[in-house]
Amino acid sequence: MDNILNPSRVKVSDALTKVISHYFGKDNISETILKKSWMEEISSHTELTENGWYNPPSKGSAILVCNSDDVSRSHFKSFRDPNFFANNNSISWKNFILIAYASNVDNKSGVPADFATTAYFGESKNMRNYFKKCFKASNEILSSINTNWTSKQLYSYISHVIAEYGLEGKTWSSTDNNYNFGHTLPSLYELNPLINNVEKILNDDTTKIMRDSRRFVSESSEWKLSEIGQFTIEPQFTIPLKPNFPKAMIHYAVDATSKQLKICNSCEHLPRMLGLL
Repeated sequence: MDNILNPSRVKVSDALTKVISHYFGKDNISETILKKSWMEEISSHTELTENGWYNPPSKGSAILVCNSDDVSRSHFKSFRDPNFFANNNSISWKNFILIAYASNVDNKSGVPADFATTAYFGESKNMRNYFKKCFKASNEILSSINTNWTSKQLYSYISHVIAEYGLEGKTWSSTDNNYNFGHTLPSLYELNPLINNVEKILNDDTTKIMRDSRRFVSESSEWKLSEIGQFTIEPQFTIPLKPNFPKAMIHYAVDATSKQLKICNSCEHLPRMLGLL
């Protein structure tokens, strides 16, 4: 994985696939069980922290589950809202929809292994086509990014592409108090030289440093993509005026410091297995 951008994201993605494969179809499984097992699988990697920098929710991670006949649980504004913390309700696997997010940190590089994806396990043609459209829009965005752009130019371009697909996709940040399409992924070691070895459990001071240091891909931002290192592109897709379709959170990490854009698309691994791409 040495040549992969943010290889720890791939490990987080693989951990999710392993956990879902293990529990899928079993009785008396809840969001809480899935989240706990996912975090344990992630932390089994020595280079990944046991918790994430984004808290609340606990452990800096979220698992949301719903079914295609009632997608209201997918329409969160922020994972910080207690109404969307993992619950203990038994999961119905029929037409199962999964939203998963984790913010564990690679303690070798100090870079967050920020990861999120949304997957649909059902057979509805309309629902599957919706997810395919979301991933197609995402890949059109990624294929045309100019590394010389500023964050504001990228925001404008993403807005244009999403609208062309008849979708919406902005992400709310309570830190920035604004909508955006992603944020920077700075290394903790660069943010604070006194931090030279992230412990397995991130403390509150460390998570605050990461939370407050992010720069956003927003309408009001103006930083150069080529000068920032890794950042995320993470639209949260919805269809305007159609709340019966779920929110689809798709989360890429990119690096524009060279002429050739580098992309970590591990968010596509599970959906691709399900035929959504």
